[in-house]
Amino acid sequence: MSNIKLFTIIYIINYNYNGDKMKKILPFDCNPIVKTYPYFADYLGALKANGYEIDNILEHYFICINYIPFTGQVNFQHKASLRNSLKYHKYDVESIDIIDFVKTNIIKNNYITIVLNDNHFETKQKMGVHNWLLYGFDDEQETIYIAGYVAYENCAIYKSLTITFTELKNSIVKKLTKIEKRRISTNHIFKIPENINLCAINNYGYIKKLNFYFISLHVFKLLIFHNFIYAHLNFTPYKRDFLDLRDLRIIYEQSVVLKKVLSKRTCNSFDKELTELTELSKAILIEASIFHNNPNKSRKVKCAKSINRKIYKIYKIEKSLSKYIFK
Repeated sequence: MSNIKLFTIIYIINYNYNGDKMKKILPFDCNPIVKTYPYFADYLGALKANGYEIDNILEHYFICINYIPFTGQVNFQHKASLRNSLKYHKYDVESIDIIDFVKTNIIKNNYITIVLNDNHFETKQKMGVHNWLLYGFDDEQETIYIAGYVAYENCAIYKSLTITFTELKNSIVKKLTKIEKRRISTNHIFKIPENINLCAINNYGYIKKLNFYFISLHVFKLLIFHNFIYAHLNFTPYKRDFLDLRDLRIIYEQSVVLKKVLSKRTCNSFDKELTELTELSKAILIEASIFHNNPNKSRKVKCAKSINRKIYKIYKIEKSLSKYIFK
């Protein structure tokens, strides 16, 4: 079934009139593979629900990771390229009537990302100020369909829920602190195009040479050094956590993407290496989570050493697979 036909079916099912009242829900899948940051999940969830072959998108945009100096942040190298492939526009939340704005854009098939303070939601557990995706509305119930991270048992999960028009109005964040500006995506709308040019990024070898010290395999060496240094200090840069779970989750998600990509790209069987890669990255994430639940200075150096040993093993595995990854 073509993308257009699939979209049309979902569009008809989720777009209803009731007199002057309307209801429309854009296609959205709330369980994409990559979702460390909300905008990853927003874009991939919308693309998947609109009929795109997600494996191809993962192969082109989520196979390279990079390291940001001093902060120690690890992220996917081409994340901005995916966003730019969509019909992306920023907006100023102070200059709009939010309810009318949401309705108008969803009717036009635009997805809306917005910064909200969930302390104004009726949900029991709060995370404060962060990004949300708006993808539907219901005039009859006066509700907005949203997706984002919610607090759950000392962690956070990405899920969809509904909030009232009043909750949306009350939770608008008009000004961000300096720290929030560093970690929160800009308010914007995006539309799923009929086609995405996946050939826009395909020369991994060239990109690897261009940013030699900060992408791909070098990320692991730099992260090991970063962990070693800050294990002996009482602060981390830009108020990022020591052994930040977001960075370690990116490494885990990359291992999942690699497993999908290499299973399609080569006839060679790398089941053993890829399974070990996934298990190591998952073990790192669990170990760091345990540390954060009970941070202890006496355990800090020991935990960093243990995690660094696992990161080095990941480096060795990916190095052995590099000729298949960066073909």
